[in-house]
Amino acid sequence: YHGTGKSTHVEQVAARLNWPCIRVNLDSHISRIDLIGKDAIVLQDGKQVTEFREGILPWALQHPCALVFDEYDAGRPDVMFVIQRVLEVDGKLTLLDQNKVIRPHPFFRLFSTTNTIGLGDTSGLYHGTQQINQGQMDRWNIVTTLNYLPHDAEV
Repeated sequence: YHGTGKSTHVEQVAARLNWPCIRVNLDSHISRIDLIGKDAIVLQDGKQVTEFREGILPWALQHPCALVFDEYDAGRPDVMFVIQRVLEVDGKLTLLDQNKVIRPHPFFRLFSTTNTIGLGDTSGLYHGTQQINQGQMDRWNIVTTLNYLPHDAEV
């Protein structure tokens, strides 16, 4: 069995538009640090220094690319609130530790996929998902459903 093609759909649209596409699966191990970035010890002129290394979100925001958060409704709440900032009208991301505000590239696009349309799962079919905060759901410009094809059309 396979899925309906939610993630593949975004990847294919991006490919046809010649957009770089980055897909991140929001499993329970993806943390705020993974998205935002962290200080790392690096060698500079033969000395060890700490330097901030951007995570995937600030990097993608600054480039013309499509960023896909797959299994969005499986993301941890602390991670979801980081993403929520980017969903606001101006889409800016503030990195407090860096005293930096990142404005999105004009051709940056953000997508997500879920199996529950943000409502969570009570059926047991999508274990590990959760209901998405209504304030966050309201910030998505387009929410659509991609259903399975009829059996005869899929064969």
